[in-house]
Amino acid sequence: MKLILASLIGVVFLLTISSINCIQPGLQIALSAKGLNYLAQVTSEYFNQNVTGLKLDEIDGSVQFKKGFISYTITYSIYDISIAKFSVGSTSMTSSSNKGVVFQINNINAEIQGQFHIDGDFFTATTTATISLANGKLVASASLGSTSDGRFNLSCTSCIATVGSVSVDFHGGSSWFFKVLDEISDFADLIQDKFQAICKLLDKLIDVDGNDKLKTFPIKKEINHEAIIDYSQTGSPYYDSKGMATFHKGEFTPSSNPSIKYNFTAKPFPFIRTNKMISFWLSEYVGNTAGITYQIEKSLKFLLSPETADNAMLRAFLNTRFLRNVLPQFYQKYPNMNYTIMVTSTKAPHVEIFEQISCLNVNVMMNFSTLTSNGSVPAFTTEAVVNVNTTAKIDANLILKVILKSMNGNLQLKSTEIGPISSNELKRLKVYFIDIILKGAISSIGRMGFQLPAISGVKFVNSSVNLHNGFVFIESDAIYKLSTKMTNLYYIDKRI
Repeated sequence: MKLILASLIGVVFLLTISSINCIQPGLQIALSAKGLNYLAQVTSEYFNQNVTGLKLDEIDGSVQFKKGFISYTITYSIYDISIAKFSVGSTSMTSSSNKGVVFQINNINAEIQGQFHIDGDFFTATTTATISLANGKLVASASLGSTSDGRFNLSCTSCIATVGSVSVDFHGGSSWFFKVLDEISDFADLIQDKFQAICKLLDKLIDVDGNDKLKTFPIKKEINHEAIIDYSQTGSPYYDSKGMATFHKGEFTPSSNPSIKYNFTAKPFPFIRTNKMISFWLSEYVGNTAGITYQIEKSLKFLLSPETADNAMLRAFLNTRFLRNVLPQFYQKYPNMNYTIMVTSTKAPHVEIFEQISCLNVNVMMNFSTLTSNGSVPAFTTEAVVNVNTTAKIDANLILKVILKSMNGNLQLKSTEIGPISSNELKRLKVYFIDIILKGAISSIGRMGFQLPAISGVKFVNSSVNLHNGFVFIESDAIYKLSTKMTNLYYIDKRI
């Protein structure tokens, strides 16, 4: 029961951001310019780890030499070519409405090792060579879309790798190597053409490894076979020069009726920028669909009994002698006897979020039964309408925790088997059942927290949470721990 209520209350304070042009999402997530630049660093580091050792295609050709009336041909071949060293000067990632995300690496310097073979009419020779590239650049565009079931779909839409300057150092051999090289007028173009192989590597990094990482973001998750939380995308991502945003349904549905349609929708999100890497907006819609879901599944109930009480005070409270001065007729009919309270929600809890405070409206029925030698005997039943005011905080693990600020409510008598209960007696009961028991239970549930969904491997730092009219806003920086290599399929054979 605590896990269910933790989901219900905690989800009121989930994630999301600002943006526009989407069909009423309950959840929005955005990367700021700072977040995109950090993603560029991560992408560059991951790329650098995998580009060293990359094999390039063989280069073959021939050149003509003339001496007087004599003409002869020398063929050449550069093979076993691989990138031995690779370094970059700077990286960046930007977003725009027409290009999506643009990733750029500047000041690329690389050393390429290879075998250089020449073959003439009267001789043949082979040596090793180092081809040095300087001031190179890579510019790639990527688009984040959505699959038919609302999952992320990342694709590399374009990539161009250019070489600034090329120099060659032969490791021994005759002067013929330099003569042949001097005659290859388009040698830099040939190298640049083969250097495009790094774009194919980046394409795999984005289209394969990138999508594998995105698959770890939960789209639909079933909770205790009772509820399904749906984070599928509701529209295309939004891009501008300041960052990008994605839009998600953010909806709970009952496991017994996942196709349920609600007669209300999420409110449009406001537009707020952040100085941190990532930000999240969550609307009241998520919490209210959770309330309806758990009400339909009849999950919002719990039994308070001496056998299951988790502290001595509660066990003492669940004995009639504790109430002998509050409800004397209960004690007189069942002196020094234990009793239970079945607390059941009678109406779906309703959430409203205001500036720096959230209000949760709860309607419950409490059935009091005495534990006799003949079994459980009904004593009396009350109904309560409780208003809970809370705020929230977030910890280093991005677990959202609810802080109870205040609560109030009233207690009404529904039925009694122990004789009349006066209004004054109900007021005294309220102090125990609402101000103490329910308040303690809600505070305990709030401290359990709610783990926010994220891509595997991402750790959030410097996180904060704020409440606004109708929404919860969370902003955070992030750290991503890289795996050292791409999937084995791609680095066992690096020849593209």
